[in-house]
Amino acid sequence: MFNNNKKQFINILQQNKQLKINYKIIQEDKIIKEENSAFLLTNENLPEDAKFKLNSLQSNINHSYLISLCESPNQSIVPTSSVDVINYDSVKITDNQSIIIPKNEINSIDRYFHETGIDYVLSPYSIVVEYLKQNAKINSLNFFIYNNIIYLVIYNNKKQIVYNTIKQLTPFESTQDATFLEDDIVGQKLYEEVNFLEIQQFLIDTVEDYYSKNADVEFLEHIEMIYTLKPLSDSQLETLMEAMMIPIEYRAISLTTYIDDLVQREDSKIFNLIVPRIKRNDTNIYTWIILAFVSILLVLGVFNFLLDDKNNITNELKNEQIPLEKEARKPLTNQKQEPQEIETIEPAVASLPNHIQNNAIMTENIKMLFDIVPYDAVLKNIEINKNSSTFVSNFIANSTSLADMQIKLNNIYSHSKVLLEHQNEILINTIIQNEKLKSQYDFYKTIEKKQYKRYNFLAPAKATDYIKSLSLKNSIITFDKKEHNALTTFYFSVVSTIKSPQEFFDFIESLNSQTMSIEIQYPIVFSKIENSLEVKYKIELHQANKKQVQLKK
Repeated sequence: MFNNNKKQFINILQQNKQLKINYKIIQEDKIIKEENSAFLLTNENLPEDAKFKLNSLQSNINHSYLISLCESPNQSIVPTSSVDVINYDSVKITDNQSIIIPKNEINSIDRYFHETGIDYVLSPYSIVVEYLKQNAKINSLNFFIYNNIIYLVIYNNKKQIVYNTIKQLTPFESTQDATFLEDDIVGQKLYEEVNFLEIQQFLIDTVEDYYSKNADVEFLEHIEMIYTLKPLSDSQLETLMEAMMIPIEYRAISLTTYIDDLVQREDSKIFNLIVPRIKRNDTNIYTWIILAFVSILLVLGVFNFLLDDKNNITNELKNEQIPLEKEARKPLTNQKQEPQEIETIEPAVASLPNHIQNNAIMTENIKMLFDIVPYDAVLKNIEINKNSSTFVSNFIANSTSLADMQIKLNNIYSHSKVLLEHQNEILINTIIQNEKLKSQYDFYKTIEKKQYKRYNFLAPAKATDYIKSLSLKNSIITFDKKEHNALTTFYFSVVSTIKSPQEFFDFIESLNSQTMSIEIQYPIVFSKIENSLEVKYKIELHQANKKQVQLKK
């Protein structure tokens, strides 16, 4: 209630097919809470579960700020004096230069977040220039690769931006052709080779263009690549250096760290491509004290009024002297008693497990584990339990992906170890076992408890038919057992064949729309089979016990 000095910054970033949300709550310049979530992107719209997460987060703290990047390839750095203010939005990046982006593309970002709101939209160029303030070298070519887009700037011998350009690389999906790619590893290797050749040719063309347009410039002496996920292997970088004949350095950066730095400054608005939403003021503590005091006085006044009114009524009753004790009693007779009736005890609602909340928490857990698999690894099998998991994965030999994944798993679990590691010239086959999920990753969603209406009791056969009617298309459903305690619970084992994990998440959403309590339960096992996924899981259907009867008095 009185947290008027709390601020919450929510970063919303896309990476491959994931929407990642990082939020920090700051009080008195200290981070008091920080968490991360990831959501699967299936189309051009903001995922429903991400909307719920964002709206839930910002409903708790008035001063919440949602931040995202504009990843348009149609942006550039131009002299501030030449900005077309009618068709472009802009932010200054140096004293006399600005980043410009078409207004319709900024409007598209507003529409994307229209159900949650958005406060800051930043250009990746702002991140690049912020990084180069501390790391720039004279006569250097600097580029940032993020989500298959290269943002490039060239600094002259005075560390001034004299050239900029953007290149959109071929996405992974466009390099995959099922007619001749029968193996995921081959497909990944093809993508990496195409990616490397595109980057190399782009840099060569950029250098040539720079020299041709600026005859009197000094030669470039340095190339710096920054990234969030390493796009090139060490051997590819060596080949690139030989082709460019210029030293190349490369560094990974934390995008959220740079974003936080920009939006938490006093002058943060100079980096913002939109106008942030107006935040309502928190009520001052003294105002709350005054309101509480006035409320107490009002309650006391009403209480005194009711007490006086009650005393007046009591006195009136005494004066009337109603002879209650003289009321005649009817004698008992030997009349024939009516037969006792049977009454059905059927409450209008039943108290059942909140299946929407439980299924939502499980979905978050599954998506988080899928998200940590590197883009250049192949996940063959994953078994997910409430507090543990096991990955069976293939990694490309001589890559850092296995080590990167182990770092992430050690952040999520208290214990993570490689049970098996077998390597040949191309692949590393691994089994990684993880135990004891850390508390900050034990997702908890507060979803309003559903009112479950009481329906006619479903027998096992009818319950099985009901589950089959809801199930995924290619599924085998087996009734396991029935338990009867405070509730009646039917247990089912299910094996489904799906094309992608999103089909499974959509299935869970369909269960959440049901009026009965139907939960997905661990363990959940995803296995790769040819061009599909096989997923094994448990379903529990809860219902109130059969109606009880009692004699009517």
